[in-house]
Amino acid sequence: MPSVIMAKAGIYAAVFLFCILQCKFCSFAMLDPLDFLALQSIRKSLDDLTGSNFFASWDFTLDPCNFPGVYCDSERVIAFNLGNPKAGSLGLIGKIDPAIRKLSALAKLSTVPGRIVGSLPQSTSFSCYQQELHLRRDSGHYR
Repeated sequence: MPSVIMAKAGIYAAVFLFCILQCKFCSFAMLDPLDFLALQSIRKSLDDLTGSNFFASWDFTLDPCNFPGVYCDSERVIAFNLGNPKAGSLGLIGKIDPAIRKLSALAKLSTVPGRIVGSLPQSTSFSCYQQELHLRRDSGHYR
């Protein structure tokens, strides 16, 4: 009789664990598809300076919200720190991809340090949320 009770307890525990795991995966939020594609385009347009490893952990099979320099809230990119020295970057080089304008919830953008050039987008969605912009004189040329 005690073995029957133990078997039932094991089954209940397994079902309970299965339900908990299902709830966890159902509530897992994915990054907005437009933000995901924008990050991929931005990544393709920039490279690490020699000795830098900022993009080393940017694996798009994983959650981009965990990438160095990417900060998300409610499935949207809200801050973007391109070339964060705290994330192992000596700087980045390249041209800012126009896809950055698709990050419509972006409130903070930093390109310090590096040699990033290009025009910052003048789209309404980008400028209306913009709260902070950090550029360094030797970072590159902006219009």
